[in-house]
Amino acid sequence: MAFFASVSSGTQKEDFEVRSGPYATMIGRFDALQIQGMARPVPSNKVTEKINEVLNKRGILVGDDSEIPSATAMGKISSTLTKMRDTDKKQGVTAMEVRAFKNQVAIFLDQALTYESFLER
Repeated sequence: MAFFASVSSGTQKEDFEVRSGPYATMIGRFDALQIQGMARPVPSNKVTEKINEVLNKRGILVGDDSEIPSATAMGKISSTLTKMRDTDKKQGVTAMEVRAFKNQVAIFLDQALTYESFLER
């Protein structure tokens, strides 16, 4: 969120190199979190049924039992940041685009935190 705050007024492609390091760091960290999440066992019990129910009420569709919502969310955050980085590098991003990317990341973070908090991890 600090990164989004630092670019909240938009960016110019000419100074992209200043942001390339932070993009790489964030994308790498979310990729690592996705791998870590996928490596953990998936519980299959009433707790996961309750989690899926809460997520579905929020409009977040949970796939089959092999899908781990928090790991999937981390991958989607990485993809969102990659798209933002590529757009920033090509043409810069407007303040409105920054808000859209930030909101998308916030949705995925909410999904991951909801899932993990139910499992008390």
